[in-house]
Amino acid sequence: MKYNFVIIHGIGDDVTGYSHKFQKNILRYWDTNKEIEFFEFLWGNEIEEGEKNLINQVPDKLLTLRKWFVIHVSDIIAYLRKKELSEKINQNLREILNKILNVSNNINIVVAHSFGSVIAYDVLCGYQKHGLQIDYFFSLGSPLAIFVNDFKKENGFFKPLKVKRHWYNIYDPNDLIAFPLGNLDENWKSANISDKKFNFRNFFENLIPYPYHSDYLEEKKLAKLIVSFINEPLEYI
Repeated sequence: MKYNFVIIHGIGDDVTGYSHKFQKNILRYWDTNKEIEFFEFLWGNEIEEGEKNLINQVPDKLLTLRKWFVIHVSDIIAYLRKKELSEKINQNLREILNKILNVSNNINIVVAHSFGSVIAYDVLCGYQKHGLQIDYFFSLGSPLAIFVNDFKKENGFFKPLKVKRHWYNIYDPNDLIAFPLGNLDENWKSANISDKKFNFRNFFENLIPYPYHSDYLEEKKLAKLIVSFINEPLEYI
């Protein structure tokens, strides 16, 4: 049996090797008797050229703030508005998932940060239609609650993703981008999802509230928590 980790970055982390610290932290707490393999998925590079064109049009005195805005917003707009681009990103992720989902005795785990969880949801819902499911899904600092809202229906939401074992939605309470999922509606309440609060700050840092979003994949304590959830017997989840 092999444990496969598919790691999906959020907005702004489109550099090969972004998950190396996460992998190192997972291995720090991993049982060496259990075989493990990591698959790093890079999607932001597909949008990078358009972002650079926008940034080059910005006056120097506004560059830092405008660059932050372009990086954090244009990825979302491009994915939602450009069908060819989103399909290319989704197909690239499917190529990774196809390698691991066809082996029946593997434990397949998807760890997705921020908008990466939206991309993972889109692709995994497609697999679900064909009876294929991953074992664990870890959504970190996820804005997915916004994107599964069906504004065409009154109080309607797209159905939750089904996984073989469990879905953990981990978020910092002070993260303005992340939302819990378990209470969206009755379908989401009854799904195999656990919303888990994870506070990155110490006592003194909590006295000064500020948004936290970027470093989920680099946090050692979070990697330890993920490993503990995977090792936890299902009847106690």
